[in-house]
Amino acid sequence: MSRAITIVSFGHMHTGSSVHHGTQLTVPQADIGLDVRRLVPALTNTALENLTGLDSPVQKLVLAGPEARSLAIQTALSAHALMDDNDLQQLTIAVGSTEGRHRSVVIARHIHTKLAELNIAGLYTLGVAHRDVHRPGQHR
Repeated sequence: MSRAITIVSFGHMHTGSSVHHGTQLTVPQADIGLDVRRLVPALTNTALENLTGLDSPVQKLVLAGPEARSLAIQTALSAHALMDDNDLQQLTIAVGSTEGRHRSVVIARHIHTKLAELNIAGLYTLGVAHRDVHRPGQHR
């Protein structure tokens, strides 16, 4: 079995929503959980509302302040140390914001980038998933 770290972004506002066949969305089960709703201000630029954290202008805005970058780096360092120092096969990091379309996506991607830089020895595989990035947000 290969070792893996998975990073999942999600939106808290979708928790409890019904999806396929009545299944309800929940906060992803994770070893490390981050709530970034208050860490980074919500997007107030209406020109960016229809974009997501996969788009460069949103990434630049979210990562403009040192708090988001610092949180991503510290989380990556912690996850890497956990994988390096323990016999873990799987580690999951969940990053939640309000809608799961902007802040959590950017921070999850930044954690992924930092982990890729730390994982030069190839101790584990990396994956990133954005559960709610394409769900409608509150502004629609």
